[in-house]
Amino acid sequence: MTESIDDIALDWVARIDRGPLTTQEEEALSAWQAADVRHRGAFVRAQAIWHSLGRLRALRSPSTEALSTAAPLPHAVPRRRIVATAAAAACTSLFSRRASSRERVWRNHIGAPLNVEVYGRRFVLDRDSLLMGQEDECSPQVRLLQGQVISDQVDATQAVLPMFVDHFRIQTATASYMVNRTETGVDMIVISGRLRVDNGHAGWTLSRGDRLQDRNGIIFTEKAFSSAEMMRMSAWSRDTLELRNEALVDAVSTLNLYNKQKIIVHSKVLQMQKLVGIFRLSDSSGFVRDICATLNCNYTESPTRLDIF
Repeated sequence: MTESIDDIALDWVARIDRGPLTTQEEEALSAWQAADVRHRGAFVRAQAIWHSLGRLRALRSPSTEALSTAAPLPHAVPRRRIVATAAAAACTSLFSRRASSRERVWRNHIGAPLNVEVYGRRFVLDRDSLLMGQEDECSPQVRLLQGQVISDQVDATQAVLPMFVDHFRIQTATASYMVNRTETGVDMIVISGRLRVDNGHAGWTLSRGDRLQDRNGIIFTEKAFSSAEMMRMSAWSRDTLELRNEALVDAVSTLNLYNKQKIIVHSKVLQMQKLVGIFRLSDSSGFVRDICATLNCNYTESPTRLDIF
């Protein structure tokens, strides 16, 4: 039987949990993640599950430690079965026992932004984003596992809620900020207020318009953005696509990321037409209707496609 993507991802996470990978294994893991964007997503989900399993193990009594990766496993039991059991236990911890652990995961796959509130902060999740919240009364925190979010303070009476992104910890009482966990590292921008960021070795204080980036382990900051620029960069959080003389082909490329109904432009001349306007990011059908009326072209529509001629 062929292993599913999630099975393979959980196998990798279980292997990493037992000890450092060899050079060959690191190269194999990197190649597997690079082969398909779904592999990277599955690996991030597996890390979240394994993290929760670790918490579950810590809360169990010694008589129920059968799933501990530190304990020797019987040779007769396939590793995949142990991983599958671990995943099931972790999912139970995440979803069935929320009332006791108050640990939750929010995921936004595709379409309009997802708004959630955790301990006095509002988080807006972009497409393909995954956020984990630890709603512990003693030390509430959130962790961005995948994608991009914007965070705003909505209740000033609540304590500071730290966010963890890779090896960074972000802390603020009142600031609004946008942070993106990219393929190469982390990118964060302060929209308003002040942030305190540290990675265990160094710390930074960022103000409105400041940007901190980690690209493959190289960290740098810059004062880069005006209010207008930040509004445009965060337009996705308002389900908005703002075009300022962009080519139709570029607008379509962005819209196709947010919609299951994909747009195909069949004319090279049409692809290069420049557009100006504001559109709903999650409404590809409405965008095509408006564009065809403006450019005097035709389109056909099906449940999965919008073809422009």
